[in-house]
Amino acid sequence: MKKISFILLLFIISCNYEEKEKQNNFEKKTSLGIKNTSEIKNNGERIFNGSCATCHLYGTVGSIVLNDKKKWENMINKRTIDEIYNNVLNGYVGKNGIMPKRGGCINCSDNDLIDAVNYIFSFNSISIDN
Repeated sequence: MKKISFILLLFIISCNYEEKEKQNNFEKKTSLGIKNTSEIKNNGERIFNGSCATCHLYGTVGSIVLNDKKKWENMINKRTIDEIYNNVLNGYVGKNGIMPKRGGCINCSDNDLIDAVNYIFSFNSISIDN
């Protein structure tokens, strides 16, 4: 019961910023073709700090810590970037913990979440060309 309450609290805390313009259709990597790299990084950092940081700054519920380059490299070597995007968008249960659907951020657009994933990899200087 405590674990469920804690996870619910994380969801509530993680979505405390204003909703960005919603996208009607999800097309993977759409924002990469529309925004310049600086805009993607800035938006990704904003989304990370407003939502993802709740878990990924401290390793909450088994999440990978933002600056753990080795674990992020391991992830991108085991999965395609599309699988990673889908896990963030749809949720994922793994052996080390859970990734809640939409990272727990119901107010984030698909592109916001993609930008946040891209920010995490760029923060660690990891190429996501797969």
